[in-house]
Amino acid sequence: MDELKAVELFPHVNDLRNRFFSSYKELTPELLAQKPEGIPNAIGFHLRHIAQAEDWFVQGIVLGQEVAPKRKTELPDIDSILAYLEQTRERTLATLCKMEATELANQFTMPEGFRGDAVENPTFSWLFSRIFDHEVYHLAQVNMTLRLLGKEPPSM
Repeated sequence: MDELKAVELFPHVNDLRNRFFSSYKELTPELLAQKPEGIPNAIGFHLRHIAQAEDWFVQGIVLGQEVAPKRKTELPDIDSILAYLEQTRERTLATLCKMEATELANQFTMPEGFRGDAVENPTFSWLFSRIFDHEVYHLAQVNMTLRLLGKEPPSM
């Protein structure tokens, strides 16, 4: 009997992307950069940050590779940002497809550079859940910012 693959435990991982990203393709450079009063980060920042964090977590922690996430200068417009988001997600899903579900219980040592609160005995299950929850958090910020800028965000 084949063992369950880790990816099978995250069946809805692209649900919000599938609902939001087609609308995000229409974002102008001005909307990507604009920050409403009292909002510390622009839409472009949030979208880049989602991809950068996923890239760092998967390549650096799970795959143990040297990683230099793409920076703002490499992601000047919505097309390049969405392409990077797609690239990092493809890598994440490919990694999960290779992992057995039981491997998600494996622990790892959090490397230097992690800015979140310390997690005692983090597992790969925690890490992937964190990646996907992190995205939801920032997509909500993108949609809130759109609304503050007088634009209707995509519907859930």
